[in-house]
Parts: sequence; C-alpha cells; structure tokens
Amino acid sequence: MNKYTKIELFLIIGFLVSTFAFSLTISIVYSNYNKVTEQNRFNKDYRYLKIDTVHETKYVDGAEVVNKDEDKENPSLSEIVDAVQEAGYKKIILKPFEDQIQVDNKFYINDIWPCSDGVDIESKNLIKGRYLTEEELMSNEKVAIIGFGLERLVEEKNGERYIKIFNEDYKVIGVIGNTEVFKYSSIIPIRSLYFINTKVPNVIFYENNISNIDIKEINLKNTNASEKEISRISVIDYLFKNVYELKNSLYQIILGIANLLLFSYFFAKNIREKVAIMKVLGAKNSDVFKVVFAKFIRISSIGIIAGLALSKITIDFMMKSFPSQYSAVNISNIILSSMLIFIISIIVSILVLFNVIRFKIMKEIR
Repeated sequence: MNKYTKIELFLIIGFLVSTFAFSLTISIVYSNYNKVTEQNRFNKDYRYLKIDTVHETKYVDGAEVVNKDEDKENPSLSEIVDAVQEAGYKKIILKPFEDQIQVDNKFYINDIWPCSDGVDIESKNLIKGRYLTEEELMSNEKVAIIGFGLERLVEEKNGERYIKIFNEDYKVIGVIGNTEVFKYSSIIPIRSLYFINTKVPNVIFYENNISNIDIKEINLKNTNASEKEISRISVIDYLFKNVYELKNSLYQIILGIANLLLFSYFFAKNIREKVAIMKVLGAKNSDVFKVVFAKFIRISSIGIIAGLALSKITIDFMMKSFPSQYSAVNISNIILSSMLIFIISIIVSILVLFNVIRFKIMKEIR
C-alpha cells in the first residue's frame, strides 16, 4: 500500500469536504426541485374557483368583524359544495389547510386536502393500502390517505391506524410515497370536515379544468363565482427565495473548492522535485501529465467515496429531524456529485500540470 504525504492527505480532505458539500446541496436542491416541478404538473390541470358571498366577513385593523345578521344569510360550506358540484364542477379540492399535530412537545405540519373526487396521483405513488372509494369521497366518513412523511405520527387503536386531523381521529387507509407535494399531507373527503355546515364568507377551490367540462352557472343565492389560472412556480426563484439551507450549502461548496485549489497548489510545489528527476531521465510532458493525473484521480476517488459516505450518514440523520428539507442520497445524487467533483479534479489537474511543467529544472535540481 502506497503511503500518502501530508499534502496528499490534505488534498483528500479537500475532495471529501467538496463532495460532502455538493452531496448535501444536491439533496436539498433535489428535494425542493421535485416539489416545485410536481406542484407545477399538478397546477396545470387546475384553476382557482373562488366563491364570494355578498355579505363577506370584514377586517378592521387586522381583526375579523362579523355582522351576525348578515352572516345568517351566508350559505354554509356544505351548501356551496353542493351548488358548485350541481353546476358541473364535479372534481374539486378545497384549497389546502395547514394543520399541526402535537407529539410530546413538538409540532408537525399536516397539509389537509379536502376533496370531492380524489386528487390526481400516479398509481405508483400509493405505496401502502388503497385509495379513497367514490362512496367515501362523497360521504362524511373520517378516512384519510396520508403522505409517507406523516407515517410516524400515526397511532394504532383497536388494530386500526389513525391520524389526528383538526383534533379528530381519521382512519388511515393508504399511504402515498414518491412525492414531495403530498409528503406531509392528508387527503380526506370534503364533507368530513368538522366545519362543513358552518356559514362561510368565501371559499377557494381547486377545480380540475380537464375533467370538469359541462359547466353551468352556479345557482346559489348571495354568491359570486370567479375563476383564475394558477401561476406557474419558478424553480430558480423558489430555490433562492425559500431555501435558506441552500444558501448555506453554497458557502460550503465555495469553501470546498477553495480547499481543493489551495491544497492543489501545495501539491504542485511538493512534486516538483520528483518531476525534475523524471524530466532529467527523459520523461516527456505527456508522461508527466499521466503520472500527475493518475495520482489526482486516485486521491480524488478516495475523497469522493469518503465524502459520499459521510454525506449519507449526515443526511440520514438530518432527515429524522428535518425530513422536509432533504432527499435521500440516491443514485442521482451519487452520480451528479461524482461528476461535478471529477470535473473539478480534471480542471485542478490541468492547473497543477501547468504549474509543474513550467518550472525550471536546473533550479529544482540545485
């Protein structure tokens, strides 16, 4: 086994740090990129359908002010759902609500998707159980499909699995995987909501503009309906405006690359004497390149493997505490991280080679 010099060991550490930073950043970017692209795919088939009542709730200085006499004239959520569906909007989803589930002293986000005819998900996404039946979707039965990120919050009672939704027990009948949008979500029948018979000032639905085709005017007193396209989310804007961890990871990448360049410079100075002897013995520049490049590839490979192993351990640990921020170290992560580092290796090798080849042999020999 060849022994490595201190400079070479530091260079291995440089590659390790760079690989770790790249892998961590790719994990964060991959998770959020998938979420945005999945959301955009979902949104393209839907539009906002807003139902405003004539007697809307008013806000004064940020406080909600309800006129009780006017509020009596507002329709209930149940009446709005019935009227909307009778008008031809069969496939609707109430705009998701954010609920929280408390376990010990921690709170976990649960996005609630109340729907009338299901949510468009691919069959491969259902990893456990089954989907909601048509009868369940039209009923007030408290059943739910949950994202795989919520599985640890499920409770077992009398041989059945339940999850808390608005402090009520919902029976879990299926689990969705391979998704970022529904990772921490619960899909439930819209009529199972505890406030389904509550009078509301306005409601926003997602309506499926592909399935809902024979549309009529909504026949509901004291209401106005309007539709609006759902804007496409910019991946780049989302990443840089909403992902704080990505900005921190970019600093890590800069530090990793700086390490590589710095230690490569010292590596180049360290091998000048050996290269001088090679040149005196008649070695060509191409021979020198092969030796330097081979050593760099060997060193970078060790650093990359160690960096990927460290990033996997770190990400697996971080996913337990911050599961929404990271994706697992998969084959895509490994390939992309390795490619980026090997590209850096080649560039650094060339820089080192120029440094090595251009020095004066006689000066080094002396």
